[in-house]
Amino acid sequence: MADYTANTYTVRVSPEVYINLERWAYFQKLDINEAANQILKRFLKHQEFYVERKPLSFYTHPTKVKILQLLNVGGANLGYIARKIGRDYGDVKRHLEALKLAGIVVERRYGKRIRFFQLNIQNEVTRQLLKMLNLWFEPDT
Repeated sequence: MADYTANTYTVRVSPEVYINLERWAYFQKLDINEAANQILKRFLKHQEFYVERKPLSFYTHPTKVKILQLLNVGGANLGYIARKIGRDYGDVKRHLEALKLAGIVVERRYGKRIRFFQLNIQNEVTRQLLKMLNLWFEPDT
């Protein structure tokens, strides 16, 4: 469903669901990945999935999803994250700051210039988001 640099993620669904997803994507004139993202957002919105009074769109922004997937593997500095997911440094910094304010990500500083980001595993919201990501995204090997 999401793609960053060398790693590709796919959605785990039954063949019947995938056929319906393909039909819906064709009808909407969307890429299958975009269609899957829209279906996920609609499903979770229908379930009234709100975490700490933030709307689902806050957590499902494509850049935030890529950041969470990358940090799920391990911590990294801001420059590495920006290069790995192929986004602008300022854009990644803005999303990391928002995730930090939400308590999803913690930052450690080494000296004046090095900022190291990790997922805040003690936060229940982070654990729920990781569970959702692991349910919907599976790395191809």
